[in-house]
Amino acid sequence: LWSLPMLGFGGRRSLLLNTDSVGINLDLPDNENFFRLTWCYITMGLIETGGRLEELPDMYFQAMKKLTGRCDRGYPCRCPDQRAYTGVPLPESLYVDFPEGSPTALCGIRQSVAFFNWSEEPRFISISRHTLGHSSSVEVEDFWTGEKSIWDDDFVSLEVQPHCARLFDVRW
Repeated sequence: LWSLPMLGFGGRRSLLLNTDSVGINLDLPDNENFFRLTWCYITMGLIETGGRLEELPDMYFQAMKKLTGRCDRGYPCRCPDQRAYTGVPLPESLYVDFPEGSPTALCGIRQSVAFFNWSEEPRFISISRHTLGHSSSVEVEDFWTGEKSIWDDDFVSLEVQPHCARLFDVRW
């Protein structure tokens, strides 16, 4: 809860938010572990790994490699979910723009967008493409699965299952 007011500060200008360790808890279901991995990635803070990595199942080991392989950190994380500022500060959506010339932008990725469902039931979560800065359709790739799609409606709306998160790389 303490992190929401700090997300908009660029880490290179102030501090890198310590989002806690991104270790995997094998006692938790996959959706909870990927929820935590997605939060740690999108908030652009320090990424520490914890636990016995050599004992991870291959799926989680590959997820950790993907997460830590993108070390272009410290850019402001934006929260377009205004309700997060007026109620319980648990944002349903966050995004990060990668500036031109940054390592991630040089790979063709201009933005990362995450959707979070903190509740006990499925939810539709929406963000206007205008809020994200998209003036036309954009190609997106699911960070975890690699599935590609096009966002071309005025609003990006996804059904997100309970205690799940979705993370996308945006190219334009």
